Amino acid sequence: MWQEKLTEIKEEEKIVGAELNGAASDEEIEIFKKAVKEKLNVELPLEYIRFLQVINGLEFNGSIIYGIDQEIVEKKPKNKIDGFIDSNQVWHEVEHQRKYLFFGDDSISWYVFDKEKKQYKLLDKPSGDELEDFNGFDEMIERIMSDALR
Repeated sequence: MWQEKLTEIKEEEKIVGAELNGAASDEEIEIFKKAVKEKLNVELPLEYIRFLQVINGLEFNGSIIYGIDQEIVEKKPKNKIDGFIDSNQVWHEVEHQRKYLFFGDDSISWYVFDKEKKQYKLLDKPSGDELEDFNGFDEMIERIMSDALR
């Protein structure tokens, strides 16, 4: 499970004296859900909300999982994070990418949800070619963290 991978990442960060972001508050998550609905016209998956209740975004070894956009959060996170709304607005500037919800990326990949096929996927960056399907959000997040730990 991704929670075990997150524990490994926390241990690695502790070695170098760094700390990960904490959880987003329930209030921040509610404001965020409304902003996502308004700006992206989508409902956030429950699994992503559960992720935010543990950690508000993650950047580790070049892998990024988007968190709540900075202007929404009351308390700024320990580490700057790429915002979910801002990132999706940037990636959606390319028309054929609008069918995806982007949850994270690294130097060669995007981690997305295909809104039409209702499937989590790994995309090649920058071609957008679909490379792999995941059995859900949690499996996708675990993959991001596993790759970052290598």
